Amino acid sequence: MEPVSDEEGVEEVSPPRRRLRLTRSGHASFVVTLALLACALNTGTNLIYLLTGAVLGGILLNALLVAGSLRGIRVRREAPALVNQGSKFPVRYILESETRRRLSFPLGLEEAPLPTWRLPSGPARIVFEGECDPGPAEGPAIWEAECQVQLSRLGANLLPPVRLVSRGPFGLFEETLVLELPTEIMVLPPCRPLRGGVLPGLAGAGGVVTRGRGRGEERRDALRSLREHRPGDDSRAVHWKSSARRGQLVVKEFERATPATVWLVVELVGSEAPVRWDQGALAAEAPEDVVAAERTLVLAASCAASLIRSGASVGLALATSPAPLLLWPQPGGGALQRLQKALAGARPTPTPALDGLWERIRGQGQVILVTNRSAEDPRPLPAGLVGKPRLSGVDEGCYRLPAEVA
Repeated sequence: MEPVSDEEGVEEVSPPRRRLRLTRSGHASFVVTLALLACALNTGTNLIYLLTGAVLGGILLNALLVAGSLRGIRVRREAPALVNQGSKFPVRYILESETRRRLSFPLGLEEAPLPTWRLPSGPARIVFEGECDPGPAEGPAIWEAECQVQLSRLGANLLPPVRLVSRGPFGLFEETLVLELPTEIMVLPPCRPLRGGVLPGLAGAGGVVTRGRGRGEERRDALRSLREHRPGDDSRAVHWKSSARRGQLVVKEFERATPATVWLVVELVGSEAPVRWDQGALAAEAPEDVVAAERTLVLAASCAASLIRSGASVGLALATSPAPLLLWPQPGGGALQRLQKALAGARPTPTPALDGLWERIRGQGQVILVTNRSAEDPRPLPAGLVGKPRLSGVDEGCYRLPAEVA
């Protein structure tokens, strides 16, 4: 199957390509027909002439039945817009026909092959046959099928073109319809549970909060002072010993936790060569730079999830391709998905622009550097980042084991 797209972009969708061809059985039948015809010409036997005509008539009838069997058939593909890397999700294929409510022959649908490191579940293969799915009498006839798909490549993934195939009786001829069906799925880096102590150097209790007189949630473990009771105060805050000594109700006033601001500076060093559908097919393996970069992105997403769950406002500074990116700190689950989307689209670059990013975030909060750069890399870091906590994306020891999670 011919490629229609590069790794990073989509070309204009071409119209469906229809093709009628002989199968291996069809070629064998033609050889038998020619052999019978040669025997008839040599012997002049009318019975052999009759047999040759019958075989040839069957071949032509098969061609007439298959030709046009896919006309009036429309194919749609439905898939979720956002998925996590390595998680299986359903993809539905829907066939519609305005002119028929039953398929004369089974229709096979199969996807074009992709490298296994991008589509480890393998290409979908589905067979549609028989009557359409129950539905309203009016409108097109519909056949539906679903398959489970798993994608490994972070970022925007284009599902491959599909081939719809129809074969008549005896399988002598095959009509093929090639459809592009452009379907883009954004694959997000998953958030894995981190081991204790992986996020070092963060001030405050719990690692992500600082004491202060802010407007955040009260810290019941941090007493600031005592004051006179006011209407509406919680009775659980009454300090009974001091109240008895003073002869009036006295309540405890607590410190309030102010969320810390943490910047994740993500650096991806390397290069990524585009992979087309016709290069390597299912046997291709992921480039080393891509593997290291995606592990780094997963670690960054895991750190962001852990920090946000603890109450921190997390910002992101991406020194990657296609261009450096800053996401200013925000708390909450919505901020996490925003960070995941930004990380998913990042790609390694030979020259990460860390200096400019550091100048913009310097003094704005605590900083953690997440990088795929090896410890022996001679290129210097910006002076302000040298002493900051540094995590390596290639270190699988950052995560808790499944038994520890359970």
